[in-house]
Amino acid sequence: METKKSNKGLTVLAVIGILLLYMLIQILVGSVVGGIIAAFSVDDPTDVNALTQAIMKLTPVLQLVAGVILLIVFGLWYNLGFVKKDKAEGVYESGFKKTFNVKTIVFVVTLALGIYFFTTVFAEFIAWAIPGSAELLNTIMEMSTEGNEVVGFIYIALLGPIAEELAFRGVALRISKKAFGIVGSVILTAVMFGIMHMNPLQSLYAIPLGAAYAFVAYKFKSIVPTCIMHIINNSTAMILSYVIPGDSNIVVCIVLAVVFLAAAIFLGKDLPVFKKTEEKAEIPA
Repeated sequence: METKKSNKGLTVLAVIGILLLYMLIQILVGSVVGGIIAAFSVDDPTDVNALTQAIMKLTPVLQLVAGVILLIVFGLWYNLGFVKKDKAEGVYESGFKKTFNVKTIVFVVTLALGIYFFTTVFAEFIAWAIPGSAELLNTIMEMSTEGNEVVGFIYIALLGPIAEELAFRGVALRISKKAFGIVGSVILTAVMFGIMHMNPLQSLYAIPLGAAYAFVAYKFKSIVPTCIMHIINNSTAMILSYVIPGDSNIVVCIVLAVVFLAAAIFLGKDLPVFKKTEEKAEIPA
């Protein structure tokens, strides 16, 4: 019993370490690299306001650079630490082969949209409960695309989701599932995923979002479906913010969430997500 507790404690520390590494890379690229570049682009490097403005203008590009580094770091970790090992042991299953068929793709897209509209409703309640949280998130999103919307979109809708899946549903889930099984690993990685966003509104609605993604990754034994889901989620949010600016219609979002989730349940009844999973099963790809 003591050994199990020790393993669980070490696992929690390991997952926290993954979170800190992820955030450290973002901070180093954003603050250090951004600060150095900004210092050479202003007339007076000692002018704090000028430096801050210069860094803000660089935010989309800095995020893109951080995203590439995160992809490399966690992509190598995931592939060399887990996928290569599974191939050597003869237990590797391609997540692409399991995902890229018509039924699974339709299920993944439908589920992604259902979860998106559900979390949108949840986010509206958080914004109501925590005054100023929506404004803070809007400011962060504006900084992420300011001056270069194309680069901002590429990071938010593509690189960011894949990097986050590799880190949290890939490396962190793979490590935590050995100590906690499905329930504990889903909760642990979801909480770390929420903390990573570092603002009240996004952090709180990212927890159920992260839990849903972790559950799907666990059941499919692959992060391929969740990469697709995460890209759909972020792309939908970005596109709708341009097409339909302003607050979301709660009633419409509730109806769409129910419709898409019901459709996903119907479509996925014969897929791994609704089948009993062995606790010892791994997440190969």
